[in-house]
Amino acid sequence: SLTSSALTGVINSDDVSINTGQVTGRFNTPDVGDNKPVTVTLGASVLSGTKAGNYSVTLTNSPTANITTKAITMTVGISNKVYDGSDVATISSSSVTGVESGDNVNIDGTKISGLFNSADKGDGKAVTVTLATGVLTGTDSTNYTVTVAGSPSANITARPITVTADNKTKGSGAADPTFTYSITSGSLVSRGGQMGSFTGTLARDAGTAAGTYPIRQGDLAIVDGVGGSASNYTLTFVNG
Repeated sequence: SLTSSALTGVINSDDVSINTGQVTGRFNTPDVGDNKPVTVTLGASVLSGTKAGNYSVTLTNSPTANITTKAITMTVGISNKVYDGSDVATISSSSVTGVESGDNVNIDGTKISGLFNSADKGDGKAVTVTLATGVLTGTDSTNYTVTVAGSPSANITARPITVTADNKTKGSGAADPTFTYSITSGSLVSRGGQMGSFTGTLARDAGTAAGTYPIRQGDLAIVDGVGGSASNYTLTFVNG
């Protein structure tokens, strides 16, 4: 857009002025750059006033100006996940807003990464999204700078795991065998380089008479990895 204009050579107090609506300019290209040449066109009625007909006008300088990058925003979707001991988030979608019509600008999804605010389970957990250099591609991408829109978030749900007591037998009057168990669904995961584990022991219902006695969970519990909590798991126990 025109920022200023002035006439040189008007005689004394002749009534001559510039009709700025008749002054137009066009950059040599639409791309970002400093001191870009501008071709200025003066319309037929660029001079106004009662003495305008006594003058002809030409441009005396070589106008230049800068075109800076346009700021646009990227909306990023984050996938919910089951607790896996890490804070890594998976990007599910991305789109940009603000690209000029006709410009060739695309997104390289491999340049987008996200981290949850912690590895722990929770709803609406904040995700920090990082846009690496080169996230925008296409012939017009260098004309834009991009930032993440809004505050991306997603859920981490508790990791389900099922433990089943192993069936045991013993003779009348004999001591109870060691009660064991197996993971029959799900799995423990590593956190901070430490694998999740179990603590505690199983226990059977009391009794000495011949018969069948359920083997129950007792005080068996999950120990999460470094900095974690058992609440990041949902433990289901199946009696033996």
